Amino acid sequence: MRRLPAARLAAETGRLARASAMANVKFSEPRAALAVSAMKLVGNLTSAAEAAGVSRQTIYNWLSAGRADDAEPALAQFAADFTEASHKFEADLVTALRRNALGGDTKAAAWLLEHGTSRWSAKQQLEHSGPEGGPIEIDVTPESAAALVRQKFGEHAAKSDPGETPSGSG
Repeated sequence: MRRLPAARLAAETGRLARASAMANVKFSEPRAALAVSAMKLVGNLTSAAEAAGVSRQTIYNWLSAGRADDAEPALAQFAADFTEASHKFEADLVTALRRNALGGDTKAAAWLLEHGTSRWSAKQQLEHSGPEGGPIEIDVTPESAAALVRQKFGEHAAKSDPGETPSGSG
């Protein structure tokens, strides 16, 4: 295990303590209003949390509590306002991008095509390979399969025939 210099360790411990304290901040309407205002301006949850002086986790906790069926009215209003601010910010960005794309900005047009529709979105393919890029070899014999079943489910499971019904059941 790597040891940290004392000053860095102290700074990291302090940061973790502050983050922990920020994650447990009780809901307050003034902080919530700051978070909603920041979301309207920058559209970013991290920035909204920083503006309100709370952690991202606190915002997530407040949103979750506000969306619950039995939510307190102030929390429910915060969740609705914060979500609306987020959606409006995103819609405003898409509108601006669309305006720019229609005005001839090819980067804006390409971005809208790639992110706005699944038909034009970038496709990714994931491939697993074995040593030196070759195929992954799997050597499974009936004996090794039975050993795995015994290991996982016990001795009786590997001995029974799959087509066989348990005794006494029919």
